[in-house]
Amino acid sequence: MMKRLLPVTVGIAALVLNPFFGCGADQDFRYGADEMRAAVEGTWKLTASATGARPAREIVLSISQATGPSQQHARRSGPIAAAAACAQRSLVKSAAACGDMSEMPLEVKLIAGGEPASGMLRVHGLKFTTGELELTLATSSVRAKIAPDGTITKISTNADEAAPTATMVRLSIAQR
Repeated sequence: MMKRLLPVTVGIAALVLNPFFGCGADQDFRYGADEMRAAVEGTWKLTASATGARPAREIVLSISQATGPSQQHARRSGPIAAAAACAQRSLVKSAAACGDMSEMPLEVKLIAGGEPASGMLRVHGLKFTTGELELTLATSSVRAKIAPDGTITKISTNADEAAPTATMVRLSIAQR
C-alpha cells in the first residue's frame, strides 16, 4: 500500500507546486526579437496577378518592427510579468494547453503610395521554424508563412475581387 501511495503523493505535490509540470515548463524560447526582425525587416515586393477586370499589381513596401512592445505569451508565466528589455510577458489563458506564442507588431510603409498599412508577425512554439506574417493594405490583406531566413513559403491574399495568385520577395534587408 505504501509503495503505491508514495508515487501518487509525489505526483500530486509536483502538480500543486508547479501546475505546468507536464508541459515542459523547464524549456524557454530559443528565439527573440532579433531573430523575428531578421526574418521580416527590409524592403519587399508584393506582386498580385491579374484577375478579371483587375490588372496585375506590384507593391513595394518597407517592413520594420513597430514601436509598440512585442509580446511573448508563455504557459509558464506567473501572475507577475517578467522584466525584459524588449518584450512584455504576460499570463495568457489559452484554450490549448501548453501553447507558446510570440507576436511582433510591424510598421508597414508603402514606398510608392499612401495606402494605410499595418502588419503582425506571429511565431508559435519555443523554436522559430515558421512564422505567420499578416499584412493589411487598405482594402486587402496578405497572409504568408515565413521562414527565419525571410523566405516566404506560402502566401494568400484577400482582395476585393477573387483572390489573385501572389508572390512576395525581399529586395533588401534592413540594416541595424
